[in-house]
Amino acid sequence: MSLGSDNGTPVLRIWKYADAPAELRRYLPHLGTHAWIAHVPAELMEQALLDLLRFKSDPAEPVQSVRLPDGNFVCVGLMPIAVNDANPAVAAAAKPSNTQSEEVTEPHS
Repeated sequence: MSLGSDNGTPVLRIWKYADAPAELRRYLPHLGTHAWIAHVPAELMEQALLDLLRFKSDPAEPVQSVRLPDGNFVCVGLMPIAVNDANPAVAAAAKPSNTQSEEVTEPHS
């Protein structure tokens, strides 16, 4: 199984930062206890970024993304406090934040 697909179908995969594969964690810094990391196939990036901003990101913290040499992306962010507190009604109301994106060929140090 490849990170970016299941049987040829593009798949977005998301983990708690500490549980993500080391090969992905090396591209972006750890943001703390409530950080998440996602591997996003290039063809899903536009919609995935909107979804990650809306449902998985603290509005006060930007989602960071890095374009991988294979064209796919790694994104990292912080869960909204509402998600951390298991309050889905408030989490659904979280507004999108700013994004930062860069293209890299070498892992983040």
